[in-house]
Amino acid sequence: MRIKLISLGQKTPSWIKEGLDEYMQRIPCEFNFQLVEFPLKNHGKLPTEQAKIAEGKILLNALHPQDFCISLDEHGKELTTQVLSQKLQHWQNEAQNISILIGGPAGLSKECLEHADFIWSLSQLTFPHQMVKLIITEQVYRAISILKGHPYHRE
Repeated sequence: MRIKLISLGQKTPSWIKEGLDEYMQRIPCEFNFQLVEFPLKNHGKLPTEQAKIAEGKILLNALHPQDFCISLDEHGKELTTQVLSQKLQHWQNEAQNISILIGGPAGLSKECLEHADFIWSLSQLTFPHQMVKLIITEQVYRAISILKGHPYHRE
């Protein structure tokens, strides 16, 4: 199984990078967790919808055609860590590779949302997209720790 976190953004702050490195080292190699990042370039100079379309093309081009695609969106379905753990177990049993798309500051394009097999909302709150990478990476590690019976997650 491969879990690929695909995002757009500017330079990652050092404290986010440290957190990402920490959790990525903890994720067992059998889950082959990968972080794929693309710079935003000059999309900020475009009108919001044009920027989202341009960014969406970059993200969609990074997908493998057979990947189970998860798009992050505030209107998606919220999951508990337990449910995420169950979903990871299912995807692992089905030998599915997963790609998780994080949009730029304006969110994901309509095309990214339409392409998604699942639309996930981390919260009704809005987070900086750099922080979202860290939150997802930690939650993937936490869900895997549940599967492995590791005491990291406490009920």
